[in-house]
Amino acid sequence: MILGIAVDDTIHFISHINLELERKKSYSQAVLDTFVKIGRTLGTTTVILCAMFTVYALSPIAMLFHVGVLAIIGMAAALLADYTLTPLLIYVLKPLRRGSNE
Repeated sequence: MILGIAVDDTIHFISHINLELERKKSYSQAVLDTFVKIGRTLGTTTVILCAMFTVYALSPIAMLFHVGVLAIIGMAAALLADYTLTPLLIYVLKPLRRGSNE
């Protein structure tokens, strides 16, 4: 479940970088514009989902508590990776389209 949510956010981030690459032709500008346009949205949706899983984390039932805590940790880690590792890997490896060598 958490992997599905994390992959969805990552795909959204990567597809937006790809869209910006078509417009700008520069990896650095595409990554920066993607942060400006959807960075806050990714953070907001993650905070909302974590808040919703807090209901599970407050449950007296151990299984639900563990699901809630692991979901919150997993989504926070995925957001951190989307903010740091994904743009770094895209900028360094340049896997999408040919941009300038910035």
